Amino acid sequence: MAQHTVYFPDAFLTQMREAMPSTLSFDDFLAACQRPLRRSIRVNTLKISVADFLQLTAPYGWTLTPIPWCEEGFWIERDNEDALPLGSTAEHLSGLFYIQEASSMLPVAALFADDNAPQRVMDVAAAPGSKTTQIAARMNNEGAILANEFSASRVKVLHANISRCGISNVALTHFDGRVFGAAVPEM
Repeated sequence: MAQHTVYFPDAFLTQMREAMPSTLSFDDFLAACQRPLRRSIRVNTLKISVADFLQLTAPYGWTLTPIPWCEEGFWIERDNEDALPLGSTAEHLSGLFYIQEASSMLPVAALFADDNAPQRVMDVAAAPGSKTTQIAARMNNEGAILANEFSASRVKVLHANISRCGISNVALTHFDGRVFGAAVPEM
């Protein structure tokens, strides 16, 4: 595997050195930034339970490691990474799972922590739809989600992912997110 070197601006390095607790190693932090992210997926529980998904994919030779902060999220390793691309599998195309970075699953996990169950959610920059579809699954397609995307080219991708995942509680809009400011109460 080719080694990639990440460029860090001096201002970033200075800021991180100042912000990082002395109990942590700055060199370890920089080394971690050089490593590629582990590939991860999220089971779409609107279409299949986690248990049924694990049973369905067991014969595929996928190693699925649970993501601690997302009960339907898994880091994935495949025996043959050169096989059919993950995004071209029947399971992905039919919306049984979503390819989503583990870190992207964290905001939704935080939103629904401690038995919090919002009935209305606005995602102001929603494309490509990873968090929007995760929120819809956590809401069990109930309540209402306003999924807004300013970029016209990204609206199509957002719509495709919402449709593929079987989401029915989303209103899709295409505005500059600033238009919502006056209508949304401050918390």
